[in-house]
Amino acid sequence: MSNLISLDLVQGIVALNNKLIANEIKHPARLALFLEELATDAWNEAKELGAASWEDAEDLPPSLRIDS
Repeated sequence: MSNLISLDLVQGIVALNNKLIANEIKHPARLALFLEELATDAWNEAKELGAASWEDAEDLPPSLRIDS
């Protein structure tokens, strides 16, 4: 299977990781805002790929899910 995650989304994840490593995010609310932004971007990409509902996303194979 090809990688369906865009380069922009991967760069956002890497940027967040770098901020965490550099201890630039010190408050849980700030982390939540960064995670929400990434989640929104990921959800928009999923809708563009055809997984337009939460139920569709929950039906993805385990290899595509982070919570399995």
